[in-house]
Amino acid sequence: MLFLQFIFQLTISSVTVVLCWYPDYEVPGGQSYHGVHNGMEYAKSFENEWTVQVDGGEEVAQLIAVELGYVYGGPVIGFPNTYSFIRYEHSKQRRAPSSHTEALTNDRRVKWAEQLFTKSREKRYTVPDPDATIKRMKRVEVFDNINNATDGREKRDIKGNNKPLFNDELWSHEWYLQDTRTMANLPRLDLNVLPVYAMGYNGHGVRLSILDDGIEHNHTDLRENYDPEISWDCNDRDSDPTPRYEQPMRNSHGTRCAGEIAMTANNRKCGVGVAWGAKVGGIRMLDGRITDRIEGEAIAYACDKVDIYSASWGPYDNGRTVEGPGRLATEAFKRCVTEGRGGKGAIYVWANGNGGGNHDNCNCDGYSSSIYTISIGSASQ
Repeated sequence: MLFLQFIFQLTISSVTVVLCWYPDYEVPGGQSYHGVHNGMEYAKSFENEWTVQVDGGEEVAQLIAVELGYVYGGPVIGFPNTYSFIRYEHSKQRRAPSSHTEALTNDRRVKWAEQLFTKSREKRYTVPDPDATIKRMKRVEVFDNINNATDGREKRDIKGNNKPLFNDELWSHEWYLQDTRTMANLPRLDLNVLPVYAMGYNGHGVRLSILDDGIEHNHTDLRENYDPEISWDCNDRDSDPTPRYEQPMRNSHGTRCAGEIAMTANNRKCGVGVAWGAKVGGIRMLDGRITDRIEGEAIAYACDKVDIYSASWGPYDNGRTVEGPGRLATEAFKRCVTEGRGGKGAIYVWANGNGGGNHDNCNCDGYSSSIYTISIGSASQ
């Protein structure tokens, strides 16, 4: 069991306004689909792949593909009666969708068809500082020596135990899990989880999935908590979400996110995850061309088993982009929030972005402001 508390409100002249993204179209299975800011206006190219919903099942889909000159690409994972059609001879176009879509939609066996286009996505994290941990350690050491600090660093360990709670080498410097302020007059920024640990709650029994560029599941601080049953590679369409490390640091974001949540405790390595008793899986979906099919499959994957999804990415936070999820991603959100997690509904936690310096507004991000997600921000030391 995890205790999560999120308060989101925008107060203007004593009036509280709740803002959320509500798509103005019906998801697949409905009768209409009205255009929204689904990213098409920002598309860099239209793909040679179509998603097609067919009445009659897979054999009918295969027959339609052959008749109309497509290569059958298989079912779209997690979406009944929805399939991938590919035209390898069709070149990717920069400016406009193909006329081939009309031939598909004119077929009476086809409920709807869409040509996929490339979506631009950015991972949400600060520019890394290799010396940040050392700098923080030095600040903490200095603060520990201030004898006249009135409200210094409070350990808040379990009652009756004066020893450190964990033996992990960086545990005492995880400022977001315990009070490590460097000045006594600074506000507390930690999550106040030590009392929760004292009650016996550490995430045990909870399954989380990281939607990102993959996770290094054989990492010595993650492998004990890795859950292969809820992991998938949407980019290569296989069961191994290991990231590509052809360029150093390029695909480490998902592993970092997984570690913050579920790093193993008491193994004398690195730090401790905030829910160190939980199981974590990974969905590799940001390491390649990103389309609505990729996003839809990622958001919906194993939502009958996953309790909480975590996503720290989205459209550009440049103050000029207004974009939300497409058809499949929207259906995935709606279905999994209402039917997932054994009928209780899956939980989607979404980073609201780093665009403040660009005068960006997270309400223009249809993922973090969706009625189906819990949007969170963060504070740094």
